[in-house]
Amino acid sequence: MSSQTSFPNDGRSEVRGQRSEPAASTTALRIIVGVWFIGAAACAGGDERASATPDTSSTPTTDRSAAGQDTSCPKYGAWQPCNVLDRLESAGLVVTAQPDPARFPFFSVAGTTYTTSRSSIHVFLYPDLATRRRDTDQLDSAAVAPRNGSYTWSDPAVLVTSNNLAAVVVSPNERQSERIVLALSAGLPAGKR
Repeated sequence: MSSQTSFPNDGRSEVRGQRSEPAASTTALRIIVGVWFIGAAACAGGDERASATPDTSSTPTTDRSAAGQDTSCPKYGAWQPCNVLDRLESAGLVVTAQPDPARFPFFSVAGTTYTTSRSSIHVFLYPDLATRRRDTDQLDSAAVAPRNGSYTWSDPAVLVTSNNLAAVVVSPNERQSERIVLALSAGLPAGKR
């Protein structure tokens, strides 16, 4: 077994009295870091007009941003359609709102169906928490169906409730379903800030 001593100032190492030059990987790392700093400095000193116009070539376009609508949305209180879109997009999902309202016999309000490449998300926004609970308390949350009845979904379904929101995530992809559930189940802060 040999002992190794490091020399922090010159990057050399010594094994039992033998000196060696800095390793090639250390030199390569220094070159890469140097080139990166030079590149970062060059980019930082660029044209100010370019920084005023963000590059959106790789940003996915959603229905509301493509239509030029106001994308500001309250970040507190009851869920609104814009909050749902914000959360789904923040989770990295590209969603499309379907034009026809989502209607199911066990939800008293019409909903909106959002689709991704692999999932359908049926979102129901109620006027308040109490009204939402009147509907969702009557459901078997595991089957996403009335307690004494049944409903057959096209793929595995998960019920999400948060304040005035009830959503049914229908997806064959467990990972995507989990992303959607996490995005919607966190809820919005309760009061105005």
